[in-house]
Amino acid sequence: MRGATATRGVLVVQREGEHLPGEEQRAALWDWFRVPSYVVQVDGDGKVRAYECEARIGLHQAQAVDGRVECDCGRPGFLPVTSSGASRSEELTAA
Repeated sequence: MRGATATRGVLVVQREGEHLPGEEQRAALWDWFRVPSYVVQVDGDGKVRAYECEARIGLHQAQAVDGRVECDCGRPGFLPVTSSGASRSEELTAA
């Protein structure tokens, strides 16, 4: 008997403020499905607030914001949010 299968990717839905899956969790998902996994963060109403960058740099906010920066993955128009919850520009300012 086979369980669920995936052909392109697995979306891990999580609430805002939760940490991104660690290497062990991602390895387990890979072992189970043999496809990459990406996080989609939702708010309390289930509305998508952010989605994981394909380059795994952090999370792109679902809505464009002022002070936009281009992510290293090449996607313009979104401000990446890192796994720490800070925006990339906030991290650069703090550095």
